[in-house]
Amino acid sequence: GNILVFKNQSSKYAVSVYQGEMDLKEKVDLDFIPGKAFNVDFVVYPDFFYLIYQYQKRGVVYCMAAKIDGNVKKINEPVLLDTTQVGAFGDNKIYSVIVSEDKQKIMVFKIQKRDDKFNFVTLLYDNQLQMIHKTREALDYNERKDIYSDFLVDNEGNFVFTKSIKSGNRDDIGTLDLIIKTSLQDTFSIKNIPLNKRYIDEVKVKVDNVNKRYLVNSFYYMERRGNIAGV
Repeated sequence: GNILVFKNQSSKYAVSVYQGEMDLKEKVDLDFIPGKAFNVDFVVYPDFFYLIYQYQKRGVVYCMAAKIDGNVKKINEPVLLDTTQVGAFGDNKIYSVIVSEDKQKIMVFKIQKRDDKFNFVTLLYDNQLQMIHKTREALDYNERKDIYSDFLVDNEGNFVFTKSIKSGNRDDIGTLDLIIKTSLQDTFSIKNIPLNKRYIDEVKVKVDNVNKRYLVNSFYYMERRGNIAGV
């Protein structure tokens, strides 16, 4: 019954609790979040939410989760989900959070680029933040040619995305792969999608959980740098 507004000001974090016609009930300081946290994500349920946040301390990035009720009271103390050594000057915004449509699966994943590879770590949880499976896997990555779509997790806990490969040094995409890691699998399954001599533009992926399918969409054209011919 409350509307919660998360605030971040000068490395201090709080949630304002509103009721009815946006009447301010109270402001709750989130003093358990260290200063200079980043990539704050929310997974919202009818009577509580998870606040998943990251912070860096002495070259280590910590990914934490707190369970909070509708009045912004902690249900339990924040728990550590994962850590990554990045060094003093490494890229520290490495964790992402995705949630299945039914909110029964939560995935925290990170990607680190090293030696022309994308190194993935995926951590799959249930809706109680109990670990289901953790995977480490790598894919070849050419930053001049390879394009990855958004990353999704379906209701079964499968990790899904596409990889497009440009034709030469131009922006035309001539190769498309659908990449799936099932919930308990340790490796990626890669399936090429034939383009039948068509070139495509930006690729979008949607999960159809009802029919257990993936919908992969893009504009296409019949020649490089040609006009769009259809979808």
